[in-house]
Amino acid sequence: MNTRKNNPIDLTNDSNYQIDPGIFLQVWTAVQEKENLNDSAWVSLKLTEGNTIRNLNRKYLGRDSETDVIAFPADQDVLPFLGDIIIAVDRAAEQMGKNSLEEELQLLFLHGLLHLLGYDHFSETREKEMYTKQTLYLNGIKEHRINNGP
Repeated sequence: MNTRKNNPIDLTNDSNYQIDPGIFLQVWTAVQEKENLNDSAWVSLKLTEGNTIRNLNRKYLGRDSETDVIAFPADQDVLPFLGDIIIAVDRAAEQMGKNSLEEELQLLFLHGLLHLLGYDHFSETREKEMYTKQTLYLNGIKEHRINNGP
């Protein structure tokens, strides 16, 4: 199911889970202003299973392993499209720990979105910057949820 229609997130859910698309919009909203995202900016988000993401990881990144999230930045010539984020929902469910599945998916979407915005963990300094931003945004989303409900 595709959900783009005037939405900054073009969501396709090929997983076996029913997911409320609004959880990703909460992340987008938290990031949009602080990262100066243009109102026309958008991403493609695919929710899938571990085997699919493993195949993508092998084909495009040369890693023959499952992972929880992969982000592919767009070619700069096609902006405002930022790129593709693919999340393995079954993997998220396995690793969520004390988080709800929705919180884990928000974390993974945020992580992928930060990659599309140029953040990475190729050096200790850059990794610290990325994870600091990630924590800041997640805390803001949780605070908003507490104060305003889901």
